[in-house]
Amino acid sequence: MWAGDVDVWAACGTDGVRRFVVDRWESDAVLPVISIHGVADDDVWAAGIGLYHRDGDGWTALSATNLVDVWATGPGEAFAFAPNTVLHAVVGAGVTTLPPPPAPTNVQSIFAVSASDVWVGTSLLHRFDGAQWTTTDPRIGLVLDMWGSGSDDVWLAGRSAVSHWDGAGFTNFSLPTGVGVLRRSQTGREHRQGEE
Repeated sequence: MWAGDVDVWAACGTDGVRRFVVDRWESDAVLPVISIHGVADDDVWAAGIGLYHRDGDGWTALSATNLVDVWATGPGEAFAFAPNTVLHAVVGAGVTTLPPPPAPTNVQSIFAVSASDVWVGTSLLHRFDGAQWTTTDPRIGLVLDMWGSGSDDVWLAGRSAVSHWDGAGFTNFSLPTGVGVLRRSQTGREHRQGEE
């Protein structure tokens, strides 16, 4: 789910993209997507079975790659990934592939500030500086999701803890008993901690 200036957008798996307009949910597109992010209501990206961009006129398919997550970094620019593949998409310039992170198994999430600051979450955290990947262990297990406002403000969600990167190091916080982070499957179905 992602909120723009006016509308709220939801990636609903095989049910497509839904948009909350004024006081109700509407079907916006029948796209098989499990992740959505944007920078404005007329600059929204969706990933799943393919990578899609929505401008003021509608949705455009940019890649047929099966993807797990997407993060928009600026007007007309986004990063998306699948296991072993990180895509950099720029409207009007096309889609390029970044070198894969080391040991990119069980990829769950992506966050990016720019083409020289891309983060990919697995059981470890991989960060691309535009030339190479570095790997760190935030010590929260599988990194299920990420969010940030810049290179020195990134939040990671694990199954039983969250971690904050402040530009110098990680600070971990345990989640209360009974609270768990949800993860997405390729169909878009959410699973609670421990579910198959």
